[in-house]
Amino acid sequence: MEQDHGDSIQNVASIERIADRSQLKAKRHLVIQRCFRKPTALSLQLLQKWHKEYNAADGNLKLDDAIIQEVQIDTLDEDTVERCITELAGEVPVTNGFCGDCQHLFNNWPDLSDPEVKDPSTGLHWPGSGADWKHTVAQECHSLVLEAAARNGCRFCAFVMQVMRDAKVLEIFRKIEARLEYLDDKAMASLSVQNWGRNSSQLLWINFPGKVCDHCNYGIALEANFESAALEHSADTYDKQRDVLDIANSWIERCSENHEDCNNNDQDVLPSRLISIASDVPRLVLTKGWEMRPRYSTLSHRWGDENFLKLTEENQNSLLSMIPLQELPKTFRDAIHISRRLGLEYLWIDSLCIIQGNTEDWRREASLMSSVYGGSFINIAAASAVSVHEGCFLKTPHLVDGLRASITVSGGNLVRDFRSQSVYRMSTTDSHLATRAWAFQEKILPPRTIHFGNRGAFWECRTMTANEFLPDGFKRQLGSGLINQRTRQSSFEYWWDDVVRLYSTTDLTYSQDKLPALSGIVRQIHNERGGQYLAGMWREDDIEAQLCWKATNPRRRPSWRAPSWSWASIDGGVSYKVRQSGILDDIYAHVLDAEMTFLGQNPFGEVSGGRLRIACSGMLAARFDEGGTVKIESDERDINADAEYPVSPDCLDDEWRSGGSTVYLLPLLGGKTGSGRYVDEGKSIAEMMICGILLRESGGVAGQFCRIGMFQFWKDEIIYEGPDKKEKEYLEPFLKAFKQGAASVAESVCAEVVQNPDFPDERYVIYIV
Repeated sequence: MEQDHGDSIQNVASIERIADRSQLKAKRHLVIQRCFRKPTALSLQLLQKWHKEYNAADGNLKLDDAIIQEVQIDTLDEDTVERCITELAGEVPVTNGFCGDCQHLFNNWPDLSDPEVKDPSTGLHWPGSGADWKHTVAQECHSLVLEAAARNGCRFCAFVMQVMRDAKVLEIFRKIEARLEYLDDKAMASLSVQNWGRNSSQLLWINFPGKVCDHCNYGIALEANFESAALEHSADTYDKQRDVLDIANSWIERCSENHEDCNNNDQDVLPSRLISIASDVPRLVLTKGWEMRPRYSTLSHRWGDENFLKLTEENQNSLLSMIPLQELPKTFRDAIHISRRLGLEYLWIDSLCIIQGNTEDWRREASLMSSVYGGSFINIAAASAVSVHEGCFLKTPHLVDGLRASITVSGGNLVRDFRSQSVYRMSTTDSHLATRAWAFQEKILPPRTIHFGNRGAFWECRTMTANEFLPDGFKRQLGSGLINQRTRQSSFEYWWDDVVRLYSTTDLTYSQDKLPALSGIVRQIHNERGGQYLAGMWREDDIEAQLCWKATNPRRRPSWRAPSWSWASIDGGVSYKVRQSGILDDIYAHVLDAEMTFLGQNPFGEVSGGRLRIACSGMLAARFDEGGTVKIESDERDINADAEYPVSPDCLDDEWRSGGSTVYLLPLLGGKTGSGRYVDEGKSIAEMMICGILLRESGGVAGQFCRIGMFQFWKDEIIYEGPDKKEKEYLEPFLKAFKQGAASVAESVCAEVVQNPDFPDERYVIYIV
């Protein structure tokens, strides 16, 4: 009887809580309804037509679907939105870091192991292995209520809001909500939870109002989603946010004591100058003759303008006595504060430790970057500041970029963490700082970096990633692997491909820094594994494949700073395909020798010239057409002289692109690409292609050429013409023309013909500069 009485009390309490939540939802609806007026200039008839089509659409709507794009024309009154959020804040109480809706969700987390859980899109039970990918709608939500709760301190609502902002869907959700509200449609957005295979991980996503995606790989679920991992019920939920520099100290302690890969620092060369910050007044110190090797921090930042205190020949003696703290820009002062809190007595900042305006000092110190940043105990990255005047501590108000929460599933308790799949990218590689070329190696060289920015503090070392919201690290390792030495050593060609692809998209204030800004990484690699470095390429690591780089977004050609065959000769992103066994096995040319000349003493920095000596089996001459294609020149009757072959220019403004210029196609690699595509009856065919470089003669020297572009021709390439697609055959006609005329063309323009070549089919030698 007592047990029954207890159950009755619990049932009554549960009913009262449900009633309270229903009343609260009704109040919220009244607030929203009162605040919103007609959100669009459309007539009521057109709005109702949209409404009918929206309701008829399936749950897997995408951002680019017409019914969603149509809403973009609406204009929301920001004052009205703000007033509504402010009023709603009074209706959304938050206790212990969560609003009532979120706490209810955590107390009643969906049990996807329950066989009674059905597919919300079909209403049927999940069949067989489909249960590993079960999903259900966990809770309804409204963007305005989410923001009101976030401002009141609800960590989960703040996190979901950030996911929506990152996915750039918040505004479109609000416009759809406003239309539905105006039409008195009570449909709401919702949160879906899906099993992620057979482990304990789950994926969550936000559905459009009144819609539910069938799967995480469809519709809006691809855009606005986040991950969750199950942890022991005793795991720390970080209910009380600690001071960020206390968290940083715990990261350093953990890394220093436990991470073998982060503590094998063998750098023995100190920077020429450091900033002593042990006393209240910082000062510049010279390290020449020091027998000790102190721990020091480095600063990675964007200059912005040049209106700040810097080291010059004129003020060096003064700064050796003292650096006036009040005259330093905010980012420098923040770096000093952070370094002191981390227990360090020395700091390195480029503009205060390299004499500005002194080319000799700059070249000498730039050549030491592998030691300066590689020997740093901790690197401080001012990730979001666009100038030295903005500082390090720029965290967005109400930001929550990950959290843990205690949840109850069918009476059992555990802890789940929640994090965005883009947390690493948003905190590091997509930051303002990451667009700066020099910052690229400043991220890779140090054993550990703390990124301070609008996403809070993010820790990255060779072993662990974490942020201030999930300070014990992420259950699944994040990051690109660029700073992981084991990845670099085990898969160097792929690692270097990532380096080139990412570094080439960064920006430089001074164009001539393209190679120097990468030289620290290059020196470190050369110290580890040796090899001949050729202006952004490695001779021993399949140089022919590296030569097939492609400009992903051609720009105007910059002033000369590297040979034309090097990707460092152009601005903008580049990419190339790494070759492996069975992939692009047909070799048409080999690099025989390479010559480089340098500016200064750094063999990994600025160059003054470079020439490749290449043996090839043939070349084809062609006429360039202004439409971006070439027509092969041939006297053979069965070669279609009108056939147009698409090529990829390196730059937009080269003179040869005016049309009618003679260019040469030098194939380097060909064969299977490692990919395939399906044809009739489920069969697949291997994708075949040939790639090479586009050349023009380099005035006056026989057999010498400059690179101006590249080409890659596929068999049965899919060509899109408007909404239609068709197959276009380029590979076979090219191979036919190559077989019939390439040898004679090469013989007529080459520097020499080798009688007994190392590679029997490659008798014709040319030079590329």
